[in-house]
Amino acid sequence: MFARVEVDVNQVCSNGVVVGIREGTIFRPGREIYPAYDVDDVRIRMGRQEAHIGGGYPIGADVIQEFISADLVAGESVVHRGVGTFTLLTVDPMLIRLLPGSGGTATFCFTPAPEFDLDPGLARLIYGPPRKTADTLNRRDEN
Repeated sequence: MFARVEVDVNQVCSNGVVVGIREGTIFRPGREIYPAYDVDDVRIRMGRQEAHIGGGYPIGADVIQEFISADLVAGESVVHRGVGTFTLLTVDPMLIRLLPGSGGTATFCFTPAPEFDLDPGLARLIYGPPRKTADTLNRRDEN
């Protein structure tokens, strides 16, 4: 039997969004195809929840930091400058891999950097629906 770790998501992820990334899939937090991230080595080893996260932009991209690659234990974070912070919350490893590409899931708190052009769906999850401003209230619907 494995130890169960409880995480107070509201406390740990108050300024971000909880994201599960399954091995063999890609997480794209921005409006564009890059940056893109994946996970592997999702496991519980000696009672510690661990996962590897890697990804970012293509080599030669004109960005502050091209990519990240980090082995994390639950509670640890990695910062991708200009994009945001990934904090590993929990893992759900695949104990028996029957199909190619099947794998476990690593759950992160993703806290975007203020300057990052966040995907609108993630922005709504973090910040709520767009607020009406004087400009939008004064505009007439053209339909």
